[in-house]
Amino acid sequence: MIEKLRNLAAYHILYSKINYVFRSGGYVRSDEEHAMVEEISEHQLIKGKNTALSQRAATICYYTQGFCHWAKRDWKTSLEKFTKVKAILDGHPHLRIDLTKRYIRTVQYIILGQIELGDHKSARDNIKLMRSLKDTEGFDGIDIRVQTFTASYVSELRLLERMGEHKKAVELVPAILQGIEELGPRLNKEYEIEFWYNLAVVHFGAGEVNKSLFWLNKVLNDPEPTLRQDIFAYARLFNLVVHYELGNFDLLEYIVRSTQRFLSKRHRALEVENALIDHIKKLARAQQPQLKRDLFKSLHDELVRLFKDPNQSLVLKYFDFLSWTQAKIEGISYGEVMKARA
Repeated sequence: MIEKLRNLAAYHILYSKINYVFRSGGYVRSDEEHAMVEEISEHQLIKGKNTALSQRAATICYYTQGFCHWAKRDWKTSLEKFTKVKAILDGHPHLRIDLTKRYIRTVQYIILGQIELGDHKSARDNIKLMRSLKDTEGFDGIDIRVQTFTASYVSELRLLERMGEHKKAVELVPAILQGIEELGPRLNKEYEIEFWYNLAVVHFGAGEVNKSLFWLNKVLNDPEPTLRQDIFAYARLFNLVVHYELGNFDLLEYIVRSTQRFLSKRHRALEVENALIDHIKKLARAQQPQLKRDLFKSLHDELVRLFKDPNQSLVLKYFDFLSWTQAKIEGISYGEVMKARA
């Protein structure tokens, strides 16, 4: 029993490390974070066989492996690992009751993996499963209710956005706002920020740009930008697109400089960020339709080249700038491009 406890404690340390990386930034981006993930993935307890001495430890082992493969953008293997976690917990109901939060997080990453792999039907089925958990023993606490509400609706917003079904996503807004109001202070600020950003994106896709700006401003004006540094940073870039679409070209000059200062202070110098800022700055000044089209074509080609690097393409998880530039080149809506690609 002592050996099992030591084994479980060792897994908890590894789990805490990988969880910290993902909770602080959503995805792995920096060399430092990649090195941390690589160190964890190479640990004997993670890469070795039959190293978990209990079913509880095995759930942490597969869960951590799932995160490690997620960091490498290996969605298929990541999905397989999270599916193994779910299988263990489904096969041991007493353990699932004790690890309800881990179970919900596992199902959420299964859904996100299915979205990445284009398995939209399975993703929908698992969203329904997550919402049905309230009727399952052990899943009736308020903390679990908050987590289930957040995970299911954020996942559904992301699924519909990826499918180009922005108007269907907007139809979820009343239920989401009602849920946020009912949960009140029980809803973690981190979850609120995630909701606000996703609502900004789906309203943009539905052609409701003013509403998109409303939700985006709630993210940008939040006094605690350290909670989700990834969302706060990419919201700055998305903000440039929203103001361009609204025709706020004079204001864009100021916003571009502000965004450059913000990214510079945080030592973010990704080429994709520089390319977006540089082109939007020029687009704000361009008058001739042909010049604007040429700039969008230049930006599109530059993004295609840059997105061959997984670190550069991470921005697509927050807003599909590539589809936006394609829409501007073809003279159609962003939502139409997203739906065609889906």
